[in-house]
Amino acid sequence: MIIDSAPKPWTSCDRAHVQCIQGNHETGFFGGRNPDYLRKCQREFGPEMLDFLASAPLSLELEAAGAKSAHGPCQPVGAI
Repeated sequence: MIIDSAPKPWTSCDRAHVQCIQGNHETGFFGGRNPDYLRKCQREFGPEMLDFLASAPLSLELEAAGAKSAHGPCQPVGAI
């Protein structure tokens, strides 16, 4: 029996307080627009990873050394 004791990427990110946002894949399956893809992810990844991604915000504003940066979902084509 092989036991995988390596830290999982989302665990490392959570411990390091990495900030991320939900992208189009996450908003699609968490928002109910792609239940088949969500089921696939539930089979392939543990609940810890999905919980980590589900808790990520949809947008994020950062400031460092007086510079500001905002990140968030892309606007649909024609919405701008």
